[in-house]
Amino acid sequence: MATATLAVIVSNRDFFPDVLVSEARKELLALFKTMDIEAIILDPSATKLGGVETHSDAVHCADLFRAHPSRIDGVLVELPNFGDERGVADALRLSRLEVPSWCTAIPTTSKNSTWKDDAMRSAGKYPSAITCGSMGFATH
Repeated sequence: MATATLAVIVSNRDFFPDVLVSEARKELLALFKTMDIEAIILDPSATKLGGVETHSDAVHCADLFRAHPSRIDGVLVELPNFGDERGVADALRLSRLEVPSWCTAIPTTSKNSTWKDDAMRSAGKYPSAITCGSMGFATH
């Protein structure tokens, strides 16, 4: 049995490369495996790559989370490219979960995301896996 179960939202904006959603999902799931954390996350076929961009995506995400409320210890919102906050906010509100929520970023290394790495390095703030300046979201 996992040490914790997190509901996970990977968000995107349509003008950013979609590959960042896939990369973030892959990196998070690999990290969770090493930490014995179970993820409740949209299937890549449920929305575009399993990301949350639109209100429709948020509804799918909220439905998934509402199907597992007693298992979810918290919500992790991953913004690999400054995702669309409206979809995230809708998913959190519609899920009606009463658990802590975190908004984070993770480093990516693909050629499609080097601008993000360069920007973080120049700011002197290169994030480690789950610990990039988080902020809380209200769930209602």
